[in-house]
This record gives sequence, C-alpha cells and structure tokens, in this order.
Amino acid sequence: GLDLVRILIRDAPQILKPGGWMALEVDPQQCATVAELLKAQGFADIHIHPDLNRTDRVVAGILRS
Repeated sequence: GLDLVRILIRDAPQILKPGGWMALEVDPQQCATVAELLKAQGFADIHIHPDLNRTDRVVAGILRS
C-alpha cells in the first residue's frame, strides 16, 4: 500500500530544505495518487517519469519554500 509513502511525504518538510527534491519509485497504478499527496504537502513541479520499459514509475517534486 501507500502507508510508508504517506509517512515519507508527510515528514519530508522536516528533512528537506525548500527547493529540495523528493523522488519516489512506486507502483505504476499509484503514480497519480502519490503526485496528489506531494501536491497536498506543498511540493511543486511534480512530474511522473517512466522506467526503461516506458511504464510510469517515479514521481518527483520540489518542496516549495
């Protein structure tokens, strides 16, 4: 599930400096949900990147200041 991902995203602002990147490798079916979780936590410039098989796999964003 997304339990660990939710914790990582929730705690990221305590660890990352503003402008810091977070990238998470997740199940392709979870990419849109993870992107929304990042947005809700104050991340911007959120993108979903494919793996070598061209399957959506990594969700990345920048922590806003």
